[in-house]
Amino acid sequence: MPQTSHRSGGAAYTNVHRLNDDLLIAQRSDQRKATWYLLKLGNKWVRRSLGTDDQKAARAKAYEAARLWHEDPDADWLAVIGSTRHHLSFKQIADEWLATQTKDFDYKADVIRKFLIPFFHQERGITNMSAVDDALIADYKVWRLNFWKRQIGGDVPANVRTKAKQSKHYGEPSPNTLNRENPTLRQILAFAARKGYFKDRSIPIVPTEAAKPNPRPAFLGDDFDKLSIRADRWVTEAATELLRQRRQLLSDWIWVARHTGIRLPHEAAKLTWGDVRLDVNLFHVANDTKTGRREVPLNDKAANRLKEMRARRSAQARKAGKELNQSEPVFVLENGTAFGGLEKLFNELIALCDFPPRADGQTYSPYCLRHTFATFALAEGMTGDHVAEVIGSSVNMLKKHYMHGTIDQTRRYLEKRGLLVSARTAQPRAHPPSLLIEPPADIPEGDWRRKQLVLTPDGQGLAIASG
Repeated sequence: MPQTSHRSGGAAYTNVHRLNDDLLIAQRSDQRKATWYLLKLGNKWVRRSLGTDDQKAARAKAYEAARLWHEDPDADWLAVIGSTRHHLSFKQIADEWLATQTKDFDYKADVIRKFLIPFFHQERGITNMSAVDDALIADYKVWRLNFWKRQIGGDVPANVRTKAKQSKHYGEPSPNTLNRENPTLRQILAFAARKGYFKDRSIPIVPTEAAKPNPRPAFLGDDFDKLSIRADRWVTEAATELLRQRRQLLSDWIWVARHTGIRLPHEAAKLTWGDVRLDVNLFHVANDTKTGRREVPLNDKAANRLKEMRARRSAQARKAGKELNQSEPVFVLENGTAFGGLEKLFNELIALCDFPPRADGQTYSPYCLRHTFATFALAEGMTGDHVAEVIGSSVNMLKKHYMHGTIDQTRRYLEKRGLLVSARTAQPRAHPPSLLIEPPADIPEGDWRRKQLVLTPDGQGLAIASG
């Protein structure tokens, strides 16, 4: 039975017909011409004109749009009813694109929430993607460069505002920062073009900023040994049990990151015990991280530390009458609760180590542990494509950001300490044979844990076979 009136999205509708549970059509009460509208499709209020005042024709269009939508929600069902998508707001399109993303979802969502929505939606009110042109992209860059100044002055929406202390610390974004953020905007515009949201014109260009080379800092020579020894001693110096646990977690965090190249803090925060396979020395990085899912081989140093961590956590769980939950994050306190202030604790530890100032003026951060892994791996003879696969990067990035001088310096350091055979004295040897690890019978075919592993050239670790 038709309803006499209905209000949705600020417009009043009359003669509402419920065709089925997923489909409503109606006429606008504020228009002289009795045009029918597709009011609801599925669980969404779409409010699109059906382009006719004939009820029978309107019903036919609505049913056809519903059929196409049910078959493929991403299909262009709007074309069936003669409508367009050009008037969708930037926010609607950004949200639609974000829903399709899995890799590095949290970072992309932050860029949209903090910068893109405040400018394109809240400040410029973009309700039609055809309004986004090269000039507007240039305006966005100016706005973005001055964002933190505007924030300190209170001229930023409260829902994207961060602490004043943080805004003063960051200041104007560098070209490298913009080059990390801009792919999100670039991908949203490309998505809009594929969906037909731009009207008969090419999409605007989001330029790449001219950034200076930024060689990655790493702990060189004995610096990491000094850091890890001081971290372990700091654990014993804790005045309270809670502080001891926090420092122990920091020590574990540092050690695992140095020997695996995992990104801190984001990839480490998502790592669960279900991702760790200590029977074959391997762990799995989650899908929703910067570069998506990958498998990371564990050397003995990383594997042994993870075994110690799991034993401590399991003992604590048994003490509480529980079993270790495989979905529990790896980096938690002994009672299973998360502690998110490891970066601050890391900075305190760095200050205790009293490292001499670096010649390049850079300071140590948790990310340096990842770069330390890559630097030492390259110095030890691991190929660039292998290192890139393990750390979730690219060979081009390694060439661009890792200086050969630093790698050569690390290689000489390892040779001097007897940790690396010199190329001048090395004896040729056959590559160790492949080693197939038989997985437990309960792991199904196609599961990421069914991997063929081979011994590394030094015979000391395992790597994932390319086949």
